[in-house]
Amino acid sequence: MRNYQRARSHEEKNQRLNSILSAAESMFAKNVYEACNLNVIAADVGITKTALYRYFRCKELIFLEIYKRQLTDIVPELQVCLQKQDAAGLSALLSSRPLFCRLSAILTTVLERPLTVAEARSFKLTVLQLLEPCVVTLVSEHGYTPDAAVLWLMQLLVTLVGCWHICHMSPMMNEALAVPELACFRLDFDILLQQHIAMMMQGR
Repeated sequence: MRNYQRARSHEEKNQRLNSILSAAESMFAKNVYEACNLNVIAADVGITKTALYRYFRCKELIFLEIYKRQLTDIVPELQVCLQKQDAAGLSALLSSRPLFCRLSAILTTVLERPLTVAEARSFKLTVLQLLEPCVVTLVSEHGYTPDAAVLWLMQLLVTLVGCWHICHMSPMMNEALAVPELACFRLDFDILLQQHIAMMMQGR
């Protein structure tokens, strides 16, 4: 491990925070979530696990922070797709962000479970705040009420998660379905997601 020096200035703390998130992202790109280990993340950053806890009290909070950053990056392009009612563009945007998709897929079943009430409320309020530009787009461009716009975006998340899970199966299941008579179960994520988003846009 590199020699550890405690971050003291605001800039040093931000750099360390970004290093933690980058290390976690890299690990998640290569492993399932359960295999992402705080000891390894800390070692990759060059700090102790105890020092890492000064920034995040648990692993889930690290990945929720990554989720928020991913959502922040996606929103401007998401707005454009919503303005144009571009189902193909929207599905392509989401497909191009596998990290966001993977985090969305475990958001409610894994990442949110260890949270305190205060942490959960803060996280959900942040998500709503980040989605506000998309709500404004749906209201101003397509005549949704604010509540209906939020509901549509929640349905989009449900669609994303459902399509991701049904299209990304375990190696065992992929092997089991590798016969012609079971081809109907081998679904393409990009195609399925685009079809569902198109139906959502047409059915409002």
